[in-house]
Amino acid sequence: MGIEGRRSHVIAALVLLGSFTASAPLPASERKAQVVKVTVLSTMLADREGIGEWGFAALVEVDGYRLLFDTGAREETVLRNAEELKVDLTDVTDVVLSHNHWDHTTGLLPLRRALAAKNPAAEHPVVLTHPETGEKVLFVNSAFTTHFSNFFNFTDIRYGQDFMPEAHQLMNYLTSQATIPEYQVRLKWRTNTVAMWDNLQVQHYAVADYGNAPRKMLRATLTGTPLA
Repeated sequence: MGIEGRRSHVIAALVLLGSFTASAPLPASERKAQVVKVTVLSTMLADREGIGEWGFAALVEVDGYRLLFDTGAREETVLRNAEELKVDLTDVTDVVLSHNHWDHTTGLLPLRRALAAKNPAAEHPVVLTHPETGEKVLFVNSAFTTHFSNFFNFTDIRYGQDFMPEAHQLMNYLTSQATIPEYQVRLKWRTNTVAMWDNLQVQHYAVADYGNAPRKMLRATLTGTPLA
């Protein structure tokens, strides 16, 4: 699928995705996207070896944030066209479906299976024992923890883990612990401020209250021990 075949559809995608043109949750008046790129991966026009179809899918990139909007009409379309265009989808974390019609959703499950094979899920205990202090540590967060691998009940087991309301309720309760003010430390940055924390015990969150000012971060990650 070449650039010429996608030009008119890129404009349409930008109109549809106007609400997603910011990587930080700030009002449009406070932050404007600097770099926006839309790559259409499913549409009716194609050239070279790309697949054309009655469907739609587009990869939207905004200041480093990547989002897949719709997943095409056939199982292989988005994967094939992404491969031809040398577009790597393995670090896409969010998918938005405009509506539940087959020509916009059929590629979703094949994409999940293909990307999961390249990025196998990591499994770890919900409660860890800190290797240095011996303390018990709650090791879940809403950004990376997706589900319990061994939570089931006999009523809902036939539907699979994604359909168990009790599991969702427990996960929401555990991840919400980080939002309790009594468990938080709020740091106001000043000149020469240095912050250090233990990633096994602390979640960090940078409040996006700096408008268009640059944010520069230097991160050092130390080799740890297996989680148990």
